[in-house]
Amino acid sequence: CSSTPMRKFLLITLLVLPTLTFVGNYLATNLISAILANELEIRLSQIGFEQAQLPDADIRFTEALFTDIKLDPQGFSTIKYVLIEFNPLSLIMDQQINTIKIIDTNISGELNDSQKLTLAGWNNAAQPGELAHNKTTSIEIKDLSLELFTPSFGNLSLDIDLIARPNKHAMDIQG
Repeated sequence: CSSTPMRKFLLITLLVLPTLTFVGNYLATNLISAILANELEIRLSQIGFEQAQLPDADIRFTEALFTDIKLDPQGFSTIKYVLIEFNPLSLIMDQQINTIKIIDTNISGELNDSQKLTLAGWNNAAQPGELAHNKTTSIEIKDLSLELFTPSFGNLSLDIDLIARPNKHAMDIQG
């Protein structure tokens, strides 16, 4: 009977296709997660936070959310949320990221009598100019709070919101 081969084909298809789909989705999600974590670590390192501790991201189809990032081992400087928006194919093929949104950042530090700035987790020899050459359309920083202790003035607090868009030679900053 010709229906027996057809039944076998349908049965195999019903068993194999979902398994292949699951494996493909699993591999793509892990690949995307690894690429995004690496790209975020690179960008944080470029601005001087080389010791940042990234948790696993919550990955959706076109965005990833990192929560509770420590910028220094003691957790004095932190980022509550980093939302990364991307096109999956552009990300996998060319590490292209559409937007990085950094939300609710607290950075602690001090400015000593000789005007030397120290921030928890920050390497002041960083090269933030390298950010101008990355493959991100925009970087948005919302609710950044910089808390500085100064011997002369006591505690100073600076709150910042800004949008940075890299262009060919520099970084355009609004904020």
